[in-house]
Amino acid sequence: MTGNMKTVLAFVFTCLFFSDSFSQAPAFAFPSYGFTIRGNPNFVKVKNGYLGVRQVEVSKKFQNPYSIRSIVSVINYNEKMVELSENKLSGGDLEYSLFKPQIVKGNKIWVICGDPGKSWDFGSIRATEIDSQTYSPGASKIIVTAEELQESGGAYASYQLRIISSPNAKYHGLFYGSNYGNKFFLACLNSEFEPIWKEKKTIPKIECDDINDLSINDEGEIIITSVSKSGGTLSIYKVNNSETHQKINFDNAEPGFIDIYRSKLGDIYFGGTLFKDSKYENAVFVAKLEKDYTLSNVKQLDISEDILERLAKDGLAKTDNKKNGLTGNHIQPELMQQGDGRFKLVIESTYEKSADYKGYGGLIIVDLDKVENQFSLIPRFVVGFNMRPRINQFVVMPSLNSITVFYSDNEANIDVDLKDRYKPLNGKAIGAIIVATIDNDGVIKRKIMASRANKEESRTTVELIQAYMINN
Repeated sequence: MTGNMKTVLAFVFTCLFFSDSFSQAPAFAFPSYGFTIRGNPNFVKVKNGYLGVRQVEVSKKFQNPYSIRSIVSVINYNEKMVELSENKLSGGDLEYSLFKPQIVKGNKIWVICGDPGKSWDFGSIRATEIDSQTYSPGASKIIVTAEELQESGGAYASYQLRIISSPNAKYHGLFYGSNYGNKFFLACLNSEFEPIWKEKKTIPKIECDDINDLSINDEGEIIITSVSKSGGTLSIYKVNNSETHQKINFDNAEPGFIDIYRSKLGDIYFGGTLFKDSKYENAVFVAKLEKDYTLSNVKQLDISEDILERLAKDGLAKTDNKKNGLTGNHIQPELMQQGDGRFKLVIESTYEKSADYKGYGGLIIVDLDKVENQFSLIPRFVVGFNMRPRINQFVVMPSLNSITVFYSDNEANIDVDLKDRYKPLNGKAIGAIIVATIDNDGVIKRKIMASRANKEESRTTVELIQAYMINN
């Protein structure tokens, strides 16, 4: 899957922490600023509730991204997501860039922000320590300079900044790149956010928008998956800065997208879509990554014909006598494991009409541990919650024996039977955030969590989902 500059965030998700009612961390699937890498945590659990980060952007010139500066605050919420206090970094001065701030909890709590400096629009990356008792900002330091990050070419919105942490919080990985070109910046940092190594990187025959996902393990190894015309590639960067690149093979199929999932035990799994035909993604898979970087316990399923036929009615799939598969402009899978150990994969297949920003979207839910009836479908007419209709994204949250999917849609579609075809709407649609639960029998239950008609958009999407999780 390649990046698409028109796929700007319509469903504004950063990451959030998860309540005790959910068994694993959430998975956030969205193409962010050019190409697809999973989101970053913006909530962490603390002794009296949750700690989040808020960014307020101010532009001196209307819609001029290069004049925008931000105020960044740390927000303390109670267990019901009611705001208790706000502590502004740098005394509330406009000292931060467009990069979305990220909060990380390891042996300490850190907020990672862009520091624009004086001469470059995005500037450096700064880490600020947060006091674990008062939640006020403390010592602050530049962890990567603007000179180290700077790339030639690329629009401001095409850059991706990502911080990942190992399960033991001993290591942090920093990824920064643009979907233009093949160079990206990668760093391995210790628990104090001091660099162990940092360097510009390339993957042979891979452009940045071919990169799918990344993870870091307890040994400080950064793992990146990527897919291009030459097939799938697994890149491993070790703590001594040595690197290896190897092909990912699936015998009679080629990968379309490879998502990385890390279990609570620290095991790494891959999941995604496969091309069994040269043009169409028509199979899905899950596999465990072993210590020697080979794949084991590979499960591969053909996407069922009834699902493809249903999606084909809205132009999201192709079915004929010889070929069948997904044909949407954006096909985004997200692998997740429930508390009962069952793996489920959520795939978004969408089609965009760029002239009016309207599109159809289909969420395919795959139970990779069932023998029969492995596939469920949520078709929809895509409507952004906080913006005009455009391509959509989603959030997946596992619990003990089901998964919950948060997505945006037209409010009227909550009354449409899942088996019926969704049709384009005349007039202005009402955006809503819909929450759907899918159990182990494939039964889907949906309800509206928030609607623009009810002025719920005054709260951020992240806070809405966090509050829902805590109170349900």
